[in-house]
Amino acid sequence: MSDPISPNGLMDTEKD
Repeated sequence: MSDPISPNGLMDTEKD
């Protein structure tokens, strides 16, 4: 949630 991009390259909002 700290990073704007997740390891998958998706937006952090995707991970919530």
